[in-house]
Amino acid sequence: MFARSANFIKLKKQNPTCLLLSAFNKSKSTYNFSSSLFYSQQTCPYQKAQTNEEKVNVATLNIQTPPVNEANDNNSSSTTPKTFDDVPGPEGLPVIAFYTRYGPIAKLTLLNKRFLLLGDPSLIAHVARNEERRNLMHACRYYRQQRGIVMSPIEMEFTENWMPKRQLFNVAMCPDFVEKVAFPQLTELNSELIQNALKSIDPNKNYELQNGMKLLSRYAFNSVLKTFLGVRLGENEKDLPFDVDTYIDQVINFLNLAIRLDNSLPIYKYIPTKTSKEALANFDAVRECTKATVELFGGDKPAGSKPRLKELIEERAKGMDREQEHIADVLSSFLIAGVDATSRVMSYNLYRLAHHKEYQEKLYKEFEEIFGPPTLEEITSENGLEVTLEQFKKLKLVKHFVEETLRMNGIAFISSMRVLNNDLEIGGYMVPKETAILFVDKYCSWSNDYVKRADEFIPEI
Repeated sequence: MFARSANFIKLKKQNPTCLLLSAFNKSKSTYNFSSSLFYSQQTCPYQKAQTNEEKVNVATLNIQTPPVNEANDNNSSSTTPKTFDDVPGPEGLPVIAFYTRYGPIAKLTLLNKRFLLLGDPSLIAHVARNEERRNLMHACRYYRQQRGIVMSPIEMEFTENWMPKRQLFNVAMCPDFVEKVAFPQLTELNSELIQNALKSIDPNKNYELQNGMKLLSRYAFNSVLKTFLGVRLGENEKDLPFDVDTYIDQVINFLNLAIRLDNSLPIYKYIPTKTSKEALANFDAVRECTKATVELFGGDKPAGSKPRLKELIEERAKGMDREQEHIADVLSSFLIAGVDATSRVMSYNLYRLAHHKEYQEKLYKEFEEIFGPPTLEEITSENGLEVTLEQFKKLKLVKHFVEETLRMNGIAFISSMRVLNNDLEIGGYMVPKETAILFVDKYCSWSNDYVKRADEFIPEI
């Protein structure tokens, strides 16, 4: 949408500057996350391309078959597995670029705690299929316990009944949700994003977009609000009893502080620290803002309006103890995670679009082929460009561009963690229970063992 509108504005203004993207040319940070709209039809990114070495089908990702450690559900070997001590890895600190030294499986022991770091996608899949136990967020759990607040799965012990709450979150993972709820709601925000972007452009500064992260963070808040409750900020913002920009800052601060607390000694459980006090203050503020938002916009869905996530969550939550608290907590979690993640995803893609200018024209041509030449109405009308699901599915290069951005620019070096409940054979090694398994996405995404020309940005292959 940015690429389409930027070309249109550029033609109208006769200005050679790429108005909406120039600010991102100076960005030094690169990140990645996932965009749910592009993943409902995606095949496994690590499957073998159905073409030969000389010609790679543009409809597939640039992934090769993993060359080592092919794993099945049992991951069993015909020989006696080696011990955990036999796994390659450093004897102590510092640990720098382990994956370039030790390969796709490595061990690490810190403070008598065992860690196994996996970069092989087949081994990651094997562990994910065989172990559900996650590493919980202790600081968030402690906060909720002190406040008597319902828990989210990421804050619950594996022995607790976390599945009913997980199923509430899983509603948003279903392909039907993307097609029937998220897509119809989000397409109504097209013009609002562009209009706000135009307001942020400074003609006295080479038409650069000013404070781009603020623009994207507000859009992210708006998109979660629209999907969950069916309303957009716009004129409704004046009815909110809080400042949206302050709320976004509190969300980001809380996430950063909670991670910091989880990676330090839990002194806060005995003596409140500066960090814990600040984290709790931000979480309290975020929860109050979320509660006010639900009370303001969470009434009955107007007749004839588009489906909302709220009704789907309510249907799934029927019969749960403290039902309304769980529903509000799911919205709070989506706002907290969605605002930060969505804004980052958008900024990462804009960064790539700015630094690979040849794709601005390529993407624009694909938009023009599917939607026709851009019009002023797309910017000035209430909802902007009307996009159907059929049209959306035709955006092949857009999809590949986003996927390649996600591969190249990881939001986190390690994407997930499991803690073994039982001994498990992994890659020919018997790994004892209570070992923490870290999934190192960066390894398989940037390794030529799995991706052709892994250090290059090539959406077409």
